[in-house]
Amino acid sequence: MLFYMICQLPFGTLYFVLIVTLVSLSLSFMVAPIIKGLIQQGIVGVVIGDVRYFPPPILYPLLVICGFLLLTASMHLFKWIGQLHGKYAKMFLVTD
Repeated sequence: MLFYMICQLPFGTLYFVLIVTLVSLSLSFMVAPIIKGLIQQGIVGVVIGDVRYFPPPILYPLLVICGFLLLTASMHLFKWIGQLHGKYAKMFLVTD
């Protein structure tokens, strides 16, 4: 059980980073066009040096759709990781 707890620290860190990154990225894709309409300033873009590149407004619906698809795919990935972690925990913690 002690070995399982020691191995759990890097897995927990990896799970946290993965969940926060994917959920925040997908939510930012879905909310970016709304915020762009409210504050009239582009927030989704690429910065290269001192120059900012923003997508054209015609691509905003595609950005929202990609955000929903990324969120859906992320939830499926989290479910798969949970099932895999359950098997991993059962292997270490359950004795027959």
